Amino acid sequence: MLIQKDGTKIGDADGAPHVGLKDVGAPKMGVGQKGMGSGLQQFAREVLAKLDEEGLPPIPSYYELYFETLLQDKPFDFRKSIAEQLNSQDTGGDEKRAVLETKLKEGFSSVKDILQNVSVLYKQILSVIETTKKRSQEAKGINNPSAVLNFATTLSSDAEMLANFLSKQATIFKDLYQKSANIVKEVETESIFDARYGIYNKRYLVQQIDHEQKMIGKYGHSSALLLANLSTAVIEDIGTEKGVSLVSKTMAKLFMKTSRRSDVVAYFGQGIFALLLKHTDAKNAARTAERLYDMMSSTNFFLGDKEIELKICCGIVPLSKDKTADETIETTLTALRTCDEKGESPYEIGGV
Repeated sequence: MLIQKDGTKIGDADGAPHVGLKDVGAPKMGVGQKGMGSGLQQFAREVLAKLDEEGLPPIPSYYELYFETLLQDKPFDFRKSIAEQLNSQDTGGDEKRAVLETKLKEGFSSVKDILQNVSVLYKQILSVIETTKKRSQEAKGINNPSAVLNFATTLSSDAEMLANFLSKQATIFKDLYQKSANIVKEVETESIFDARYGIYNKRYLVQQIDHEQKMIGKYGHSSALLLANLSTAVIEDIGTEKGVSLVSKTMAKLFMKTSRRSDVVAYFGQGIFALLLKHTDAKNAARTAERLYDMMSSTNFFLGDKEIELKICCGIVPLSKDKTADETIETTLTALRTCDEKGESPYEIGGV
């Protein structure tokens, strides 16, 4: 069982809403919303002014990023009202789901074809069994050389027909299997989510790091990569793979809870989670690491009657236009290992 130290179960606490600018349109305001609408217009001007101050173009991606960043400093009621409007318009990636659904339907079609051919093959096997029984009875009545020759010729013809049928079916099965395997491989290749934790996967993370470093080269802003995992001491204290897996799922939830919509939360693998913090310098990334550390520390894990205090380690590295995504990741992994080995601080900043 996982609970907060204040007795609140994970997932039950109400945090600040996550908001982002997903669509251009907005619902019409009623009489009670006009005051908030005026405030929203003023806030929109603040966002544009901040973009101008930072020397960034007012394109949707940057507007969304600064919209949600500046929104965090606004009163809760204002944030809640904005979140409700945005959530009501969020399409949830319908276009991407449509493409995936099309590919899956192609896969299902191939499976259906395979099953149909299995049905045909099954019927043919039943026919062969009946023919074999019939020929067996005929063989018992053979009593002269001429009959033996005729029987052998019939058997040869039956065997040839069966061989031709099986050869044809084998080719069909091979083609259908290859088609299905290619579709499954294509879906896996295009997958960007880790189904176990419900967050992005390593493939998507690497793509986003590469893209963000190119943006840094173009606009000169700061971004950082944060990798985190359970400390080695805690993993040894838990002692079971099932227990570690349960805590890892809690980590994924906490990462989502503390992140902005513009941040990329991903599972890197081998118990390591990642946060790509856009427009965030190392100092603010360190603050994020401290928040994660405090949240995990306030979440106790009970293994039977034994209570285990959870501790995490974080490695942080500022992104650079002069490094590849793989180089950035490797530097961050080194910082993460250093943090775990020292055990003196919630995080270790590398690459500076």
